[in-house]
Amino acid sequence: MFDINIRSVTMKNYYTILGIKFDSTPEEIKTAYLKLSKKFHPDLNNQDKYFEEMFKEIQEAYGILSNIDSRVIYDLKHQRAFQSLTPKMNQQTYQKPENSII
Repeated sequence: MFDINIRSVTMKNYYTILGIKFDSTPEEIKTAYLKLSKKFHPDLNNQDKYFEEMFKEIQEAYGILSNIDSRVIYDLKHQRAFQSLTPKMNQQTYQKPENSII
């Protein structure tokens, strides 16, 4: 079976939260953040709990991705989390039997 680390499964994808690509520039990250934080700001949405939670997620994502050191650490952890979900492949290469007709 697969080795799955539960913490890895629940790791937030900050790129998805901000709707940006993995290789986004700092300017693209800031633009996405400003757009989303205005859209989901609780004060502009009658203090609705959904918007409040989304606003917090957006703040958290921007806090990590806007800081180069935090972003590098996050990317490394995210990469390891993804790799832990990938099944371990047999390291041996396939060799066709000598008497095979294929």
